[in-house]
This record gives sequence, C-alpha cells and structure tokens, in this order.
Amino acid sequence: KGEGTAGNEEFFGVRFEGSNPNGTRLGLASGLSASVGVDDKVVMNDFDSKFPWSHIRRCNLSDDGQVLAYEGEPGYTADGSNGQVMVEIPKFYQYRYQSDDGEIREYRLSQNKLKNYWVSPRFIKQDGTELDRIYIGAYKASGDSTKLYSKSGVYPQVSINRQVARNRARAIGDGWGIGDYLDRNIIESLFVIEFATLNTQNIMQGQVNFAQKNATMAETAVNRVVFSNADVTQYVVGQTVWIANSNRKVLSIEMVDSNNKAIVVDGAPFDTTVGMGVDCRAWMCGSCDNVKSSSGSIVSNTDGKHPFTYRGLENLWGDIWEWIDGVCIQDFAAYIATNPNDYADDKFVEPYKKLAFTNAEANGYTKRMGFDAENPYVSLPTVSSGGGTTTYFCDHYWQNTGNRAPSVGGRWSYGTQCGLFAWSCYYAWSAAYATFGARLSYKPL
Repeated sequence: KGEGTAGNEEFFGVRFEGSNPNGTRLGLASGLSASVGVDDKVVMNDFDSKFPWSHIRRCNLSDDGQVLAYEGEPGYTADGSNGQVMVEIPKFYQYRYQSDDGEIREYRLSQNKLKNYWVSPRFIKQDGTELDRIYIGAYKASGDSTKLYSKSGVYPQVSINRQVARNRARAIGDGWGIGDYLDRNIIESLFVIEFATLNTQNIMQGQVNFAQKNATMAETAVNRVVFSNADVTQYVVGQTVWIANSNRKVLSIEMVDSNNKAIVVDGAPFDTTVGMGVDCRAWMCGSCDNVKSSSGSIVSNTDGKHPFTYRGLENLWGDIWEWIDGVCIQDFAAYIATNPNDYADDKFVEPYKKLAFTNAEANGYTKRMGFDAENPYVSLPTVSSGGGTTTYFCDHYWQNTGNRAPSVGGRWSYGTQCGLFAWSCYYAWSAAYATFGARLSYKPL
C-alpha cells in the first residue's frame, strides 16, 4: 500500500481523489489525451503510440496457442476460419495504491519491473516463468454444445452457467478458459490510465438503454413488427431482437402510417399480435469490426443503443453479462485461485484463498473497492452506499447471501448501472439466462 517510488519518466499513471471519477494523469501519462471514434472516423489518441497500448492487437490464434496471423496481415480472418479471434496483450508491471479510507486511489503501469511493482499472475506460467503476452477473446464467446469460439458474424452463446462455459472453453485445448478476474484487472488498469476516468460509460456508453415495447398491429406471415412512433425509437438497425423463439437482426425501420413504424427483421416469416412484446438480445459478434479508431462505437458513443470496442475487445459492458472465473463467494467473503487449472465452483478451500476484505452486503453504486496487499490484482466492491452514476466508480453492485459466482458489465437494459466496474455477485454459478455469456481467454500453461 506504500506510495510508489518510480520516477515520472518510467511509468504511466492516474490518481483519483474523493468522489470525482476523473483523475489526474501521472508520470509519462501527464499531458497526454485519449479519444474514441465512431464507425470509420479515425481520431487522435496519444496512447496509440505508447507501450503497452501500442502493442495490443487482434490476431488469429490456433487451438494450441500459436499466432497464425495478426489483423492486417495476409491470412487474418475475423470469421474463425483461421483460428480463434483474440486480442494479444503484452506483459506489463503494475502498481496500485489506495489510502486507508479509500478516498485516494492510484493506478500505475510500466514496461519495466520497478520497485513495488508487480506482474499479474496472468502473465506467470505454472513453472514461475513470466509470459511475454496473453490472449483475451475479441468477442463474447459463441459456440455449440461442446466448445466455445471467438469469432465474428455469429451470436454469442447465452443461457449457459459458469461451469458449462468453463468446460466448453477447456474443450478447445490446454490453456483455454473463460475470462477471469485477472483478465479484468489487466483491462481495468489499461482503460483507467488511458482515459483517466472511472466513469467508463462517459467514454463509450454501450448497449444499455433498451426497454421492451409492444406491437400495435396484428399481421400474418410477415418479417416486421409494428410499433407506435414513440415506441419504435427503442430499436435500432443492426441490433438483435427475440421473435418467434429465435434471434432476429433488425434490417431496417420503415414508415407504416402517420402513427406507426415497423422494424423489419431477417429470418422466416412469423405472425404478430397486438400487444406482443419484442425483447432485446445480444448483438451479433463483430458488429464493431469496421470501427477504425483504436476504440469506439458504431453509430454513436453516447446513445446507449450501440456496441463498442476497447482496443479490439468488443462490449466489455452492457449487452450481456460476462461470467468471471477464479472467484468463489460465500456470504460476501471472496476466495480466489490464480492457476486456471484449479478454477472450480463453490470452492472455499485450498488452492482457493480467502481475501482480506469482505464484499459489500447491500446493493448500490460502488463507492469503494476492496484492497488486499497480498493480492493487489483483485478488487471487488466493499462499500456500495455513497456512490452514484457520476461519482466514485459510477457503476452498480448487486449481492446476495450464500454461495455466489461473479459476473461483470451489466446488460442491455441496465442503463447507467453498467460499466467496467459493474459487478454482480447475486447469482449462483448454476444460473443460466439469456442475459449471461462469457469471453474466451488463453494462457500458455
């Protein structure tokens, strides 16, 4: 917990004080700025040329962990025909500081191993050697009844519990799993230092503002659903909706009459009834493949209805929840393991170890994250009152008694509750809903 000792020329950092979610840049980050784009608009981002951000890139990864091609090289594909589509993240060292009252928080990273800095266990192999790079799925995981995949042009696999997701990831081969708390820690550090904010939705809102609406007309054998002019504004071209027991992509929105408009969808014709509700589902993987800036959204970063990508990682919040592995929670006490081979559910004995802090026992916006000096690479909400949508961590926390498994990010209808720091510790690992999915992760053993 002690103050860092590195000189300003050696690290990138950010410092947060009090309730203000916007921080002060430190070290090499001082004076830099970061921006995000929309669609094919390319914006200036000073971090694009700074390590490690400059070396974060998409690639095709074989099932045995070999890079087959990087994005932009011959042979690279996003559709899975040349391997899993992953984001390569190079090794870096971290330092975190939190005052005893939680009011001062610092995030720092460096390419070099400085005094008081540490490397995430995610970059450490079983034999203790350090890895130069690790891989996180570019997309929410899709899949079949046996395996998960990370590829464009398909829908994420949902309604799977954490154990099923883990087993289907492991079925790919050695080193494969679903995203864990160590992945999240790495992403958190990269994001908050780059954008100097804890209010992640203020950078890219994500798909978070959907509300189900009801049809105003009954029709037979059609590929559209008619809504009032006011209600149809909930829907946007490209999103996924659930109609006739299947995912449907919204192809267009057309005028019906002066009072009504219709969403036109793909797939087989269906019948509609007055009052029929049309719910949302996860966007198709790869919706942001044509975003040209290092980070950004399609159509809008601010309307709450479109997906985004952070340096190749699509939809880190909103859309659907992501199961997080490596953590088991029992009555607000979190236990962690660091070796992915040990990940299991409802495990509260070795090799799982209990953290030094206890999670918050009430729902609310997170004001403070726990800090364990022996395990600085994990943080979960410990104070969930006093925060808000634009203060402290700006994201919501959900809890429950008993044995729980965490998920992160929020879902398509949770609005300002979503974000990089939105943690749900409410459900057991066995929960399986259309709002839950996972993300692939690969680490050589």
